Amino acid sequence: MKKKPLSKVIPLHEGHFSKPVKRPLSKLMIASLVSACKKQLNGIPFGQSDIDGSFSPLVSRGLIKYKNDNEINGNIQPTWFVTEEAFEILDSLGIKIE
Repeated sequence: MKKKPLSKVIPLHEGHFSKPVKRPLSKLMIASLVSACKKQLNGIPFGQSDIDGSFSPLVSRGLIKYKNDNEINGNIQPTWFVTEEAFEILDSLGIKIE
């Protein structure tokens, strides 16, 4: 007589038990993003030194991306740009950039 297995193995996907959630932007990240947006709209190149804190989290979320290297005051510095997603997030928060 053949015994039936006691349990059946069911493969589960990675997000079955926990859903990946993006944490909301902090006040400092929002302020840094607004500052970067204003500089970009005014045609002023900006880099990490121009943003007071929260630069790495904005880059890791894909809200600020690398553009190219510019020569500013005799020094070659990387410049960045604010993505369309960042403008959409600020717009959804009711923050208008002019």
